[in-house]
Amino acid sequence: MRGLSKHKEALEKLQQMLRNFDMSFGMSNKMFRMAIVLEILNVQSLFDQLLSKWKIKLPCGDGPDADIDFEEWSDYANWSDLVVSARQNVCIENLSIECGNGEYIDDFAKTFKKNFRKNLTSVFKSTFGKKRDELLEPLQTIIEDKDGVLNYGEMVFHAIHILLSTLREIDRLLKNPSEEQLLQYFNTLDTYFISNYRKIENRIADTHKEDKTNRKKENDLRALRDELFENLINSGVLNDKLKHCNQYEVQDFMKEHASEFSEDFTRIIVSIEDFGNISDDATKVKIARYIFERRKDFSIDQIGMLFIYLHEVNTVTKNIGFVAAPKGDSPKQTLLSQSIIVQGDYIAGDKHVGTHIDNVESGGIGTQTTKE
Repeated sequence: MRGLSKHKEALEKLQQMLRNFDMSFGMSNKMFRMAIVLEILNVQSLFDQLLSKWKIKLPCGDGPDADIDFEEWSDYANWSDLVVSARQNVCIENLSIECGNGEYIDDFAKTFKKNFRKNLTSVFKSTFGKKRDELLEPLQTIIEDKDGVLNYGEMVFHAIHILLSTLREIDRLLKNPSEEQLLQYFNTLDTYFISNYRKIENRIADTHKEDKTNRKKENDLRALRDELFENLINSGVLNDKLKHCNQYEVQDFMKEHASEFSEDFTRIIVSIEDFGNISDDATKVKIARYIFERRKDFSIDQIGMLFIYLHEVNTVTKNIGFVAAPKGDSPKQTLLSQSIIVQGDYIAGDKHVGTHIDNVESGGIGTQTTKE
């Protein structure tokens, strides 16, 4: 089981800092609150850098994106216990301390400084040598400061609000990414699955090379296309889309295509068509938004089934038409070109037929970085 992200660990440790350890002397209480403020601001910086990275490239449901509910963590109510503890002003110097012999220490705050400075200076001298005075100066200021622990606790309050402001900004980004960010998200995923696209294209090429009749090659290619449909259905990625599939459009499509596709496969075709023209950036943004909103529900492999379908189903269909077409005829197409065609070509034996895949626009579906 994957452990917590460093970001989640940092947040949880902050909440425990005063709950599990709170020094009981005024001087150390003040210093500890200052240390908490430094820790809070360091954690804020950690999330500020995360925000910068996510503005450039949206997350995919891993790491802090997977285990942090930013809306919840940015709620001040979840930090109120820490702030209340930081603001308390009860420490040993304020109490009458029993010594166990019938005597009490009632003036610790007045007498502890007698040897405290001497011992503190000795510790710093032994540790830092000539630098001791430079490092001791801020501590001496705090020793002489008349403000109580409560005022130092106010620093924790203000530091927490800086952290929460950053967490809220991250929450807003994740709930409403820009179209530019979503398009980049789509293209990043598309590039990630290039090796998967190549495997399908290699299978198509291998089918053409086999010593079989065109009819058998056609059947093999149809089986490959069925595999793409079934993998997408089994992934569950389109389940929310399929729930709202228009049954009448499914029936019309099946009539127009002579029931070539089963009803389940047709529902996939019609549902994807609802996104729009797959070659348009606006459609890519719609698909990216759909996936991004469900990124925590599906693994990268499940999401890959959608991209492999989008990229390769029309390539397989073109090749079915190639082996099925009478000699001299152009390959027939059976899927709606407006919604299903992706940039690229189809494979016939060792030859690429149609627009070459290396000539598609940069970043489009079908773009390949290398050509074998």
